[in-house]
Amino acid sequence: MSYNWREIDYALYSLDIRGSIIREIWQPDFKHLVMELYKPGQAINLIIRTDSTGTAIYPATKKIKKQKKPQRFVQFLRAHIRGARIKSIYQLSRERIIRIETHSSQENNILWIRLWASNPNIIVTDLEKNIKECMFRRPGREEMPGKKYSQPDNIARIYKDDTGGFHLRNPELTDNPTEWFKKIEENLSGEEEKKLEDRLREKIAANTEAELTELENRIKNLKSSIKEAENADRLKLYGDLITSEIYRINRGDRYLDTTDYHGNDIRIELDPSLNAHENAEKYYREYHKQTERKKRNLEQLESAEKKRKELAELLISLPGKELEELRKLERQQTKKEQENKKTDSKIPGLQVIINDYIVTIGRNSRESDEILRKYARGNDYWLHVRDWPGGHVFIRPAKTKDVPQHVIMKAAQLAVHFSKANREKRVDLYCTQVKYLRRAKHGTLGTVIPTREKNIVIERDEALVDRILGGREA
Repeated sequence: MSYNWREIDYALYSLDIRGSIIREIWQPDFKHLVMELYKPGQAINLIIRTDSTGTAIYPATKKIKKQKKPQRFVQFLRAHIRGARIKSIYQLSRERIIRIETHSSQENNILWIRLWASNPNIIVTDLEKNIKECMFRRPGREEMPGKKYSQPDNIARIYKDDTGGFHLRNPELTDNPTEWFKKIEENLSGEEEKKLEDRLREKIAANTEAELTELENRIKNLKSSIKEAENADRLKLYGDLITSEIYRINRGDRYLDTTDYHGNDIRIELDPSLNAHENAEKYYREYHKQTERKKRNLEQLESAEKKRKELAELLISLPGKELEELRKLERQQTKKEQENKKTDSKIPGLQVIINDYIVTIGRNSRESDEILRKYARGNDYWLHVRDWPGGHVFIRPAKTKDVPQHVIMKAAQLAVHFSKANREKRVDLYCTQVKYLRRAKHGTLGTVIPTREKNIVIERDEALVDRILGGREA
């Protein structure tokens, strides 16, 4: 709802603010301006509402919040009209424009308050109508500092009494102005609250659905990992069978053909570089590793499914939640987002600078996987030693430059240093860009398969690595 010209006339008559001192000015948001006015026997907070969904001017009965950082327009008003006296205030004819003239010892100004449902604005001019500042700068309407303020063409007249006569009264509005203003405030506040509730519901629902989608993917991955670990008992069986027939196995054997405890024929693959005892220990280690992983995944799955149920229930209950509940939920989601951003800002692994290029090293599978998932970009260069386990090295190219060959070769030294090949004299490495990597299906954490890769061969130089890690390699 917006004021019509009769309601503006009645509001100005009822407010009786001519002669008031403007003690303070602030904005609770981008669509409202508040002026704290005082004259003997009267102190009010005057709200000027310039929202296109409802324009109005009325005294506040509730406490009005202040923005922590004042907007440009408020800063201007505080510098130019705070402390000034309202000399005159009136409406222009039957047009929904209010003219307020302010006087102070330093300067005199006019505030033109346009309460149109479309294009509302507050414009400050000098007495010659030269625009000093606007609440909303609109170049298309020439409502900008330095321009001349012009009246709408359809205004037939203004009040003859420039001190602010009120001639257009509606008897139906004069019964109780206090109750009328209160009703206006409640109606507009109710509309604001409804709009705010709708915005909060929409925002919370979007965030919840995004979290739910992420959780669904996590649950899917956990179930897949649990299923893969179902063969853990077979690994223990292999270890037991190797131990029971340790006398038959020699180093260099590739298989053990035997029978399980039910008399079924079975072939167990062996590592020819290990003896029988070491092969058994290898299966036992893998058995314990998968068992522990399955246990952790089951616990995480239970927690994830519980959280999924809570989020689904939240989506169902959102339409019935009131404003305070919605605000609380929005604060919780915002806090969680900030915590996630704070956590994400700590890049895992090790970072060094080589000739002004940022090089990030994932020293283990967890760090490498996290860097690849959260921080690496498609054009980043990726390095890894061939045929040896080791860390992943990422080089961030400059915006307008490719990564020079000498930087890649130095980064390759780091890839060797953080790998099992760190005692070899001559080492081969993969080199490609992150966009040409793909995850190995059913592979261990951090395992990727490179494509379009180039081969790099380097001679290990520990002295160079020491200089880079010590920050002495520019």
